[in-house]
Amino acid sequence: MLQVTAAIVLLLCIQCQAIDLKPQANFDETKFLGKWFGVMAASNCPVFNIMKKDMTMPIIFYAKEGNTMKRSVAFKTPKGCQQMDSSMEAVESGHYTHNSVHGDNEFMILKTDYTSFAMDYTKTVHEGHDCVTFELYGRTTEVSGTIKEAFMHGVHTMGLKDEDTLTIPGGAECEVKEN
Repeated sequence: MLQVTAAIVLLLCIQCQAIDLKPQANFDETKFLGKWFGVMAASNCPVFNIMKKDMTMPIIFYAKEGNTMKRSVAFKTPKGCQQMDSSMEAVESGHYTHNSVHGDNEFMILKTDYTSFAMDYTKTVHEGHDCVTFELYGRTTEVSGTIKEAFMHGVHTMGLKDEDTLTIPGGAECEVKEN
């Protein structure tokens, strides 16, 4: 297990230190599809920093829709459960783009073992500014401490700070609704 963890950390470091991030090599979209829980997140986005005090654990669901990847995120707000859906166009395996109210987004799965954790990277360009978000998912509401350490190493390597990071509290109360 220690060798696997060391390999994950090394791969993440190599990927994050490069100016041009790459999605996981040999990414298998079929294995990645389905339900994930948002466990940790880090971002320099102003919207994230405003919202993080009220965040609870989201449920993220990935599905294939023709040639696009659909990402649905269900989360609790003071007004009840909300859901955001996006259809992402593939650039290459594990690398997608989509537009949102917050700007043009580039989205990559940097690392996953498909069964317990995944780490993604999103860059949003909004009003001429780059906004970076790094997320850690689990197939359950918990991931190992070793994976959390690797995530934090990636956070720092990307130039994000501890105060940009949130271990997302709560019990994933809102389920994704299919449209």
